[in-house]
Amino acid sequence: MSQVINERQVFTQTGPEMIEFSHVQVLFFQDGQYFLGCRRQRKKPTIGTDELYDVTRIPSTDYQPLLPPKTMILRRTDTSVYIKRPNLNNYSSTSSLSANLIREIRVCEMLLQNPHRNIATYLGCTPSGDRVDGIAFQRYPQSLMTLLNPTSLNKKDFLSNRQLSLETAELYLGGIKAGIEHLHGLGFIHNDINPMNIMISEENIAVIIDFESCVKVGESLELIKRTHGWHDWNETIAREDNDLDALKEIRTWLTGTSANEFQYLI
Repeated sequence: MSQVINERQVFTQTGPEMIEFSHVQVLFFQDGQYFLGCRRQRKKPTIGTDELYDVTRIPSTDYQPLLPPKTMILRRTDTSVYIKRPNLNNYSSTSSLSANLIREIRVCEMLLQNPHRNIATYLGCTPSGDRVDGIAFQRYPQSLMTLLNPTSLNKKDFLSNRQLSLETAELYLGGIKAGIEHLHGLGFIHNDINPMNIMISEENIAVIIDFESCVKVGESLELIKRTHGWHDWNETIAREDNDLDALKEIRTWLTGTSANEFQYLI
């Protein structure tokens, strides 16, 4: 029997700041394995998984890679720990989730040796036998997006409804900038700075998370995930300006007065 895990609408970028609906992607679990399938109907009718097209099985080896040597292991789990596991919705036959996971682990292991108050605290990997089950981080209360924009208003509408003091905005922006500069000083570019990837700690400190897209300066971004509306879609190389322009976009989001100030509209 099939169990639908979740569904999401998929959009295709057709030009600068332009997207159009493509299909609905369905993640489901059947006979002890995960599968992805597609349907064309945008609004959910009564439909079984046997009516989906382009159904793909997701092998466990594609999202649970072998533990890299000398990786820090965390065996405890409690409410203070957040376990990040690969998003199976992002699986494709041409891009292994394991490769993304290994890349993020390598960045986190480097950050473990070079901690910073505005960078998420890495606690190690959680194992599944000799494979990686997930990456463990300190848990933070909520993201900047959830804190300030819980109803997910678009950028223009958010400016009209924003309730945030300039003092608090500058506090958050200063923290994000410090975290970015720390990464750059280590030779890495985050490439996906946006309000969803900024957490606010219990001490009201901005903390950068999600290092899946983090690569060394000058590396290609061809297979790197970035968030629509918060990056230059024409940029194909990891550069410091990728993060600094994203910070500028967040500054407009937090302190701007007109939607015309945004670089990337959605």
